Amino acid sequence: MPKIAQAGDRLVGLARFPGADTATVYEIASAYFDAKGMIVEYTVGITYPQDLVAGETGTFELLAIPAAYATYEVYPSCSMK
Repeated sequence: MPKIAQAGDRLVGLARFPGADTATVYEIASAYFDAKGMIVEYTVGITYPQDLVAGETGTFELLAIPAAYATYEVYPSCSMK
C-alpha cells in the first residue's frame, strides 16, 4: 500500500504491508502519463527495508521523474515469505 510523501525531481514515499506474514517487496514502480493518458516514463525502485513484516512501513525513492507529466500511478509488487 504505497503512500506518496513527496514529489519533485524524485518521488519519495512510504509502503506499509498490512498483511499478517512477511512480504519481500520486489519493486515499487511508477508510470507517468501525459494529458492524453499516454505513458511518458516508467521508473522502478524498492523499499528499504526490502522485507516488511506485518504492519511495518518502509520507504522508497524513485529517480528519473520526467520533466513534464499530467498524472502518475504507483504500483507495488511483492511476494510472501
